[in-house]
Amino acid sequence: MREPRFNIVEVYVFAIVDNKIEYLVLKPNREKAAHSLKWQIVHGKVKSNETYSSAAVRELYEETGLKPKKLFTFVEVDSYFDIKENCITISPVFAAQTNRDAIIRLSSEHDDYKWVRYESMKKIMTKRHNKFAQNISKQTLSEGLLLIEVRV
Repeated sequence: MREPRFNIVEVYVFAIVDNKIEYLVLKPNREKAAHSLKWQIVHGKVKSNETYSSAAVRELYEETGLKPKKLFTFVEVDSYFDIKENCITISPVFAAQTNRDAIIRLSSEHDDYKWVRYESMKKIMTKRHNKFAQNISKQTLSEGLLLIEVRV
């Protein structure tokens, strides 16, 4: 049996527009995609010399060219079975607030992007992604306790 993997971070990129949350979702490059998801969030591996939060900021910049105005982390983690790696992955989840009008520079991992509200996001993302997106929407606008701001 393989050991769980702890070297992945997930980053939900969001902006507040007219007092509503919009999420940045990325379309994976079909030739490089490890799975068949049509849209995904920012995610990637943690390097051996970095913290989870610094990995989240780095991955955000590498995949989109964005830097967060604020970075939050959840008090809970995400977990899923990675069929390609044949292992369970347990990853911290971050929410990166940015400006909606910021210039996005996609990496070669992605072909396209779009900003969507939660109602649209839940139609194109997995249930586990939607759970975190819903919590970001609720907590960010109401100053809840599930999200903790991280200094960057």
